[in-house]
Amino acid sequence: SVHGFAGVVGGMLPGAPHGGVCAALLPACWDMNVELLSSQAAEGDKVAASYLSRFQTCARILTNDESATTEDASIWIQNLVTDLEIPGLGAYGLLESHVEE
Repeated sequence: SVHGFAGVVGGMLPGAPHGGVCAALLPACWDMNVELLSSQAAEGDKVAASYLSRFQTCARILTNDESATTEDASIWIQNLVTDLEIPGLGAYGLLESHVEE
């Protein structure tokens, strides 16, 4: 989802680096995907459960912790974005008026 959103956002913001937009969107996209997949898996969706399992595997890999949860990975991703000083989308010219509710 990050890459898809970054393409749209980048198209609205000439000169915004694609990788920077992807990095800025990653924490929110991770959380959104985990939330949606968790909800669908709880309703018995086996495909969603399979994808959620992949996110759980990624969490363990990212954090180098076999007991890590997707929430732990969310914190790790946000910390990485902060540590790398990835600017928010506003730095590339995104305004609240660009986003429909």
